[in-house]
Amino acid sequence: MRPSLLVLLHGRPLTLSLSRTQVFRKINKNLPTLTLLELQYVSPKLLNAKDLELAIPGTYQTGKRIVRIASFGANLEVFTSKQRPRKLRVHGSDGVEYNFLLKGASPLSLLLLLQSRTRG
Repeated sequence: MRPSLLVLLHGRPLTLSLSRTQVFRKINKNLPTLTLLELQYVSPKLLNAKDLELAIPGTYQTGKRIVRIASFGANLEVFTSKQRPRKLRVHGSDGVEYNFLLKGASPLSLLLLLQSRTRG
């Protein structure tokens, strides 16, 4: 008996009773069409990170109040260009939403860096 696996594809739950290889192939085939990644599935720890001691990248100025990361947006928007950059929304402690464009290996390295900083 094969295990049942819940997969979200284009925001809709899809219950599959397939081998891991078949699941991987099915997801991999649809990967180029994905335009939105939900952080709750990609990185739940990052989504749940609140009121961090980290400054919003690019906002630090000597002698001024530090704008810290309050939370992260629920989704990563994926653009359909060749490198498939992602837009990450970061909510600052000043109430402003900051947008970051993550290209190439950036999404993985930035998400891993932020996850390592949010571990308790």
